[in-house]
Amino acid sequence: MRETGKLFGEKLRPLFAGLLVLSLFVAAGLLVFDLRDVPGHSADATALETVTTGKHPYLQTAPFELRPGVWEVHVDYTPDPELESVSMAVADLPTERLFACESDTVALRYYQDHQDYRIYVHTEATPVRIINRVPKRDALPEITSVRITYQPLLTAGYDLGRFLCAVLILLSLWLFVPYWVGLPRSRRMHFLCLCAITMLSLLPICTYELGRGHDFSFHLYRILGMAQGMADGQIPVRLQPLWGNGHGYPVSIMYGDLLLYPAALLYLIGFPMHAAVRFLLFYLTAATAVVSDLCFGRILRNPKLGLAGSAIYVLSVWRLTDVYVRWAVGEYAAMIFLPLIALGACRLIEEAPAPEKEADAQHLFSFSREEQITILCLTLGFGGLLQTHVVTLFLASIAMAVFCIRFWRRFFWTRRLYLLMVSAIWTVILNLWFLVPFVDYSLKQDLYVYHVENHMQTHGVDLYRLFSTHFSATEHALSGFSVQEMPQTVGLALLFGIMAAAAGVLCGLWKGYRRPIRDLTIAALVCLVLSLQIFPYDWINAHMHGLYLLYGSIEFPFRIFPLVMLFGTLLILMCTEELSARSRSMGFLFLSLLICISGFQAIRFQSEYRYEWDKDAIPLVDGRSVYDFGSFLEYTLIGTGNYFQVPEVVIPDGVDLGNIERQNLTFRLWLRNRTSETQFIQLPVCGYKGMQAIAGHTLLLSRASDDAELEVGLPPGFEGEVVVGFRPRIYWRAADLISLAAWLIWVLIALRRRHALRRIRQADTQDNPDEPDNTDNTNTANSSGVEGDESHVDR
Repeated sequence: MRETGKLFGEKLRPLFAGLLVLSLFVAAGLLVFDLRDVPGHSADATALETVTTGKHPYLQTAPFELRPGVWEVHVDYTPDPELESVSMAVADLPTERLFACESDTVALRYYQDHQDYRIYVHTEATPVRIINRVPKRDALPEITSVRITYQPLLTAGYDLGRFLCAVLILLSLWLFVPYWVGLPRSRRMHFLCLCAITMLSLLPICTYELGRGHDFSFHLYRILGMAQGMADGQIPVRLQPLWGNGHGYPVSIMYGDLLLYPAALLYLIGFPMHAAVRFLLFYLTAATAVVSDLCFGRILRNPKLGLAGSAIYVLSVWRLTDVYVRWAVGEYAAMIFLPLIALGACRLIEEAPAPEKEADAQHLFSFSREEQITILCLTLGFGGLLQTHVVTLFLASIAMAVFCIRFWRRFFWTRRLYLLMVSAIWTVILNLWFLVPFVDYSLKQDLYVYHVENHMQTHGVDLYRLFSTHFSATEHALSGFSVQEMPQTVGLALLFGIMAAAAGVLCGLWKGYRRPIRDLTIAALVCLVLSLQIFPYDWINAHMHGLYLLYGSIEFPFRIFPLVMLFGTLLILMCTEELSARSRSMGFLFLSLLICISGFQAIRFQSEYRYEWDKDAIPLVDGRSVYDFGSFLEYTLIGTGNYFQVPEVVIPDGVDLGNIERQNLTFRLWLRNRTSETQFIQLPVCGYKGMQAIAGHTLLLSRASDDAELEVGLPPGFEGEVVVGFRPRIYWRAADLISLAAWLIWVLIALRRRHALRRIRQADTQDNPDEPDNTDNTNTANSSGVEGDESHVDR
């Protein structure tokens, strides 16, 4: 089979090489065509006409004939607190040409006097109108001017990005097709099933519109803020300039956003926001499916059970709720890494040093290949949780601590504990670039997030909701945040699996996996009880307030559901093997029934979610409007005021202000202090740590005012230019370099290991040239049923 794949690849190589060469010429032509200068269009207030057709009147411009590409609309208007309107572009074309133009929909906030957004024109000579209206009211906004300008760099980035995607697909085919031809049939089917699982959980994004949920705007502005931060030269992004009417927000310091960089980069080079978001959802879902399949298959030593576990895990109702209803990007991204931690924990208690390796095991810096894989799983697992969702990291750490206590005889004063410590050290070093600013802000910045009293009792899950089968998927998300109306269940398949495992434990049915099933059943049931409203959180708060504050950081009890998903999936797979040991048909029916239930609930949930949309309330993308501090306060400084006004610099008496330039969080001001005392000017940015004012080579005093805005002190008699901006601390940069060096070391170790394995395989091939390839037979044997005694985790 492998030889056939190589011959097939050699035949296709000239074809793919020719296509790649042709693609280079096409890319050069696209670049020249897109970068040519195209004049913009403008319209003043007199050119706007009032349209009274429909439910509410609106203002629109005359149609502009626009060529294909990315255009930017700049709207100037008079702020009015009573009339918070929206602006968007529409193509003045028949309905059959619906996709000729797409536009962001932005809010014209009453505390701003201008707004800009993008429109994407896809066909030649597209007439486009700019529409401004007040939602669901008969009033009209006061628009001063509308300007439309062609963006050659964004157009080139968008076209080249799409073209490079096609080239990458061709290159992938060039590399993958020969490999695919040489694969055994079982592996081909395995790959196709993984693709089906991924696409089955992504049905709502395969439509023109995107629905929004609880945290849709929050994560959208995270992506926009990261793109703006990278455009300003922040790498990695720390303080995002877009939030709070330009006052800045340290969301990238307090919330890991490593997995959001691909989406932010796509938007930065010119892709529409909805395309970047769809790509984000796709690759996070695909990663969840692949990692869970790999980890569950390795834990059970059965690839088919790994694939079944991936289906149940990915299609869980709670995961789909996180993706589409709650839009909790951090929480469902963290689900990628939980199976890695489970695999690392299983390998820790399974693998003891062999007698012939006892001498090597005594060396602190010498690890076998199995030990390296264990360290890799734990490091990537906990590091991924740190970079995605700190709350899930907290819960997983508690679970790992309980796991170590449960197997204390195997851990303490053994090499297993040393491997766990090495994994923790590597996790810290690799993520030091995120940890240092995070700890710095947590200890030295007085943020709202550390003063919020959580009422977990009222946010608990009702018992009957765990077994619910019908959900109102979007009503709560459109009418306002209400956790009591959303689906609050992990799905019937997982619940039935947990109950079946519990019944088997009580009846003494399980033999091979007796202890693991018992322990996982207890863990899953405890997690379910902790998520319920009947759990006495108020009593714990009254009698053990310190413990409540520690556990109360998770805010909502249903955030423990990802652990239930992990434990429940492992229970189902272990019970399947136990039943298959008695009767293969019994194990097959049990697993097939649960997969069917999981798939049916997933399709039904996504269908309800899709058809419950209010089309008028869900735009294609919720534009580049600014996220209000009044709506989200977690990472703002105590005392932060309402910055709902046009930003301005406050100058005290005795200080002269010359020219002023602003680029997001960076100011250039010419100032003169005519007094004999230190005077403080106030700038419309938050006084977070890292904001500095420099005059020449002198660092001026900067501090946060009573309402958390930045104040800069001018010495007596000062005269000159002052540059104010965000600059990471030097020890932050040192942490960046340490983490970068650690990642390079990991890459070098991996390349060295791969090179060594390749040499070993070549030597084996030369020594045994006629040995048949038993890959297919081995996989079939491993996946046909129950293995020997060595396949069990713990007897």
